[in-house]
Amino acid sequence: LLGALAVLVCVTTFSVDVVAELPLKSGSLDGSWLAEVDVQSGAVTVDYGFVAHEASAPISGAIPSSYICTRPLPTALADRLRVRLARYPDARALNELFPDETVPAHDSLVFPCTDQIQPTWARLRRSVGTYLRESGVDNLLASVVSGDLTHVPRSKLYYACVTAEEMYGAFQTFYHLAGWSEPTRLSPQSLAFGCQVVPTLEA
Repeated sequence: LLGALAVLVCVTTFSVDVVAELPLKSGSLDGSWLAEVDVQSGAVTVDYGFVAHEASAPISGAIPSSYICTRPLPTALADRLRVRLARYPDARALNELFPDETVPAHDSLVFPCTDQIQPTWARLRRSVGTYLRESGVDNLLASVVSGDLTHVPRSKLYYACVTAEEMYGAFQTFYHLAGWSEPTRLSPQSLAFGCQVVPTLEA
């Protein structure tokens, strides 16, 4: 459970208690939650439509995109979650896949440390975006990977998008730096994340 929580906190910026209660995919986002974990495809999906509303309608020659962001999980975690779901097929939320484990408090330590500034679950939420920027990942990709959109001005979301391939490459970089396995390969038809009016290179 702790490993699953750590990955999901890193790529959503949700607090650890919220991540623990993320629903498992049941077909589509139904409006009661803005995020869900798709165990079968190995991804977490977050709807950012509440942050940025489309400024204009899609245009011919634009990259197919939306403000729903699907982030691939590390393959090792995705495989483990599928094993847990097979064991607990009635689970409806992430923490129900680990019924015998306890969700840590947001102010508890991720790992033992005696430093003055300690690595709490709350600090983990806001660390990944800055870490990626310092590692050479550009601001927009760092924002999309981490879910921390404070690394770009809000206006960026109205004229830019990140393709599925760009996102996969950024997750490869992050997971490699973190010492995790490769990101899960998502569907080739995955939409880009961002506004609907960014033209393709051909257009």
